[in-house]
Amino acid sequence: MSSQSKGSERGSRKPETAGVATGRYAGESADTRHQARREKLLNAGLEVIGSRGFASTSVDAVCREAGLTKRYFYEHFKNRDDLLVAAYLKANKEMLARVMQAVTARQGQPAAMIEAGLRAVFDYLFQAPARGRVVMIEILNCQQNLDGVYGEGIGGFVNFVLASSRPYYAEHAPPEAEQKVIIFGAVGSVIYIAQRWIATAYKQPKQELVNGATRILIGAAQQLGVRLELDGQPHASGTTDV
Repeated sequence: MSSQSKGSERGSRKPETAGVATGRYAGESADTRHQARREKLLNAGLEVIGSRGFASTSVDAVCREAGLTKRYFYEHFKNRDDLLVAAYLKANKEMLARVMQAVTARQGQPAAMIEAGLRAVFDYLFQAPARGRVVMIEILNCQQNLDGVYGEGIGGFVNFVLASSRPYYAEHAPPEAEQKVIIFGAVGSVIYIAQRWIATAYKQPKQELVNGATRILIGAAQQLGVRLELDGQPHASGTTDV
C-alpha cells in the first residue's frame, strides 16, 4: 500500500497542515481558526477515547479523526493526559447543562426536579455513549491531577444540587459540611449506577435506573430537610414514561 493510500484511511478527509498563525483566511481570523481546531481535536478525542478506551488511544488516531496534523495537536495539548482532561471537562459541562435545563423546567417541584435531572443524565449517557464513557469511566485513567480534575467535575454537580435544594429546605437543615457529605454520597451512587450501566452495554432499562436513582436522591433530600411536597401532592416515583 502506498503512503498516499494510507493517508486516505478515513475517506477523503485530508489532514490540515500547519500554516501562518496570523491574519485572516476565508473570512476567519487566526483566533477563530485556532479555536475551531481545538474543538475538532476535543470532539475527535471524545470519540476515539470513548470508543477505544484511553489506553488504546494514540495521538495519531486522534489527529486522523480530527483531520489535523500532530503539529496542531501539540499546539493545544501537552500530551494524551492533557487531552483527556480537556475532553472530560467539555463533556461533563455538556451533561451538566442538560441537567440544569431539565431541573429548571420543573422549578417549584423538588421531587420532580430530582427525577428530571436524573433522566437528563441517563439520556445523555445513552444518546452520546462515547462522551458518556469518557465522563464516567475513562477519566479515571488520567495520570495528572486526577483528584483535582475529577473533583472539579463532580463538584460542579454537587454545587448545583446544593443551590437547587436550598430554596426548599425546612427550618432545620444539617450543617453545610454535612450537606456536602450527603450530596457527594448521593452523586457518587448515581455515578456507580451509570458506570455499571455503561460496562454492561446499557442492558438494564433506563427507566429502572431513573426510578431507582430517584429514590436514592429523594432519600438524600429528606436528610437535607427538603420539603418534597410543596404543592400538597406526593411525588409518584416509579413512572413508566421513556
